[in-house]
Amino acid sequence: MSYLGNCVNAFDADGECVVDALGYSDASAFTCALEEAVVVDREVFFGYVKASRFTEQILKSCDTFFVDLPRNLFIAYSFTNDVHHFYSSDRKFPAPCAARAESPKF
Repeated sequence: MSYLGNCVNAFDADGECVVDALGYSDASAFTCALEEAVVVDREVFFGYVKASRFTEQILKSCDTFFVDLPRNLFIAYSFTNDVHHFYSSDRKFPAPCAARAESPKF
C-alpha cells in the first residue's frame, strides 16, 4: 500500500492529473470514475490499506471509502475537509460478482 496523494495536490490548476499512478487524465475523469466506484465500509478499506503514522491521522477525518475497481485504487473521502485521499494496494479488490461468489452459504 502506498499513499499517492489527494485531490488537492493530484490535479493542477487546469484540472490535469499530475500523479501518473492514479491513472486519471484529469479531474473530470476522476469524477466519472468516482461515480462508478464501489463504496466500502471502513473495516473493508483498512483490510486493503495499511495506514502509516502519517496517513493514520489523515484517515481519522475520513467518513466515506471507495474502491475504483478498474484501477484497484482505494479512495478515502473527508466530508468535513472535502478532500479525497488516494491509496494503492498490493492486494486486488474482488469484483462484486466474485465477492458474492465467495460469500459463505447458509
